[in-house]
Amino acid sequence: MWYYKAKVGTFRIHSNLENPGSYLLKIDNVHLGHYDSPEAAADDVCKRSTGWDAWDLLPSEEAPGNLSVWLAAEPFHKYRDL
Repeated sequence: MWYYKAKVGTFRIHSNLENPGSYLLKIDNVHLGHYDSPEAAADDVCKRSTGWDAWDLLPSEEAPGNLSVWLAAEPFHKYRDL
């Protein structure tokens, strides 16, 4: 799971539990898309082509260059049964 905190909210990329091998992109609780890789999801955020106008049309905030600048974290679901 990866996080990127922006002024308009927190982007999150995580594994799609319903479709293993694919990834979901969300900002806060808004689902933005399905991707074949986390890099592809981060690339859409970088290019401002997420389909979410609050981010895509925001010229004043610098977009993350690639997934390496996102915060990597363990997915919560790994610990829900502990």
